[in-house]
Amino acid sequence: MLGARVPNTVLRVEKHPGPRTYDFPSGIYFWRDRVGLYGIEIAEQAVGDGRECFPAKDELGNADRAFRSTQGKPELLVSRPAQQIQIVACLRWLCEFNILPCIPQQQPVSYEDLSQLALVPEGHLRRVCRMLISAKFLEETASTHVGHTALSYAFVNNFALSDGLAFLTETIVPASLKMVEASKSFDKADRSPYSAAFGTSTSFTDQALPHGRLSRQFDHFMRCIANDTGNGLLSILRRLNINGDKEALAVDVSCTSLTIVRTLAVLHPRLSFVAQFAKEPPPTDGKALPESLAPRIQCLLQSNPEKQPIRNASTYILFLQSIDTNDAAVSRKVLNCIKAHADILRCNSDAKLVILAATSPAAEVDWHKHMAHMCRFQLSHDVPLDRLELRGILDEALRNIPGLCLAGMTVSENGDFCIYEIASIGLA
Repeated sequence: MLGARVPNTVLRVEKHPGPRTYDFPSGIYFWRDRVGLYGIEIAEQAVGDGRECFPAKDELGNADRAFRSTQGKPELLVSRPAQQIQIVACLRWLCEFNILPCIPQQQPVSYEDLSQLALVPEGHLRRVCRMLISAKFLEETASTHVGHTALSYAFVNNFALSDGLAFLTETIVPASLKMVEASKSFDKADRSPYSAAFGTSTSFTDQALPHGRLSRQFDHFMRCIANDTGNGLLSILRRLNINGDKEALAVDVSCTSLTIVRTLAVLHPRLSFVAQFAKEPPPTDGKALPESLAPRIQCLLQSNPEKQPIRNASTYILFLQSIDTNDAAVSRKVLNCIKAHADILRCNSDAKLVILAATSPAAEVDWHKHMAHMCRFQLSHDVPLDRLELRGILDEALRNIPGLCLAGMTVSENGDFCIYEIASIGLA
């Protein structure tokens, strides 16, 4: 369920013989009774009417509780998603016809007036609204009038929520339903669930880049569903030992951004860096790099990824951020990189090649990461690698290149990043 922060408001709790009102700080909350999740409210703590009330982030972050509650009731695995699908479909309908901005914030409006204003059939409008009223997203003050809740009004003030919802219904849902077709054609590099859904050989990445609307919707959608602060990458880079923090040179190979070298430059003030860009490097002005870091970072265009002209570095880093192609392309990239640095590693006692990879999360980590991972997989856009598959690729590459071995491996706490260090056999 999409969420948003909303202004301070009240939680209205229905308890016979009549409603009670409680004042609480802001936040979006779900309420549930003994059976399961039933509605959405605004509050900050549990209320004493027999229903638990807890934050949306806590409920979503503990979705496994809802799953465990289906034990012995397998039909709930169908009925609950069906309910959510209908809620999302109805909410998308309201957003498409701009219904929510037509409802005054503080007073209800009749279905008749609202249908005439939005130019939609009144019967359709009433059915859609009542589905959302049953989920506590809207409220019906009389059988003929509908009004806002604080949650529904959040969609009026926050356009990013409508953007995220549009991307979910128009792009993610069609792509997610084509995973079977994509798996049947797994040997084709351009056959992703996204391409199967939309009948195109163009990747989502190439589709989104020239179209600002699609790219914007994707960013807003990922912000809605992901619970990622970027701490995983920072924590794994903190554990990377580069020449014992002595003065040295580190090279970021085939990079697409300054993220890695910029982070490492902050962590290791005595190191210098070269960022070798596969495509045109960005300008190294104050916008790309802070003044304190710019003197220690040099950006170059990598003319030939199969040859490494810089031979005096202590550490060479290849960041495998995603697989926008098939596994064979990843294997070639890793193999070419190891070959390009093989002689340097054999001859330089201080040198090592670091394969840093974003990997698919471990089974026990927060479900947000798994959902974000599946969405990226369905789009074939910035998809983390499978750690076991990557290890197999590295083992195969090292079998074909004499004199080198896997000298070390580090995995982040959540399993979302890993580091493989490759060095000379005699020096490992």
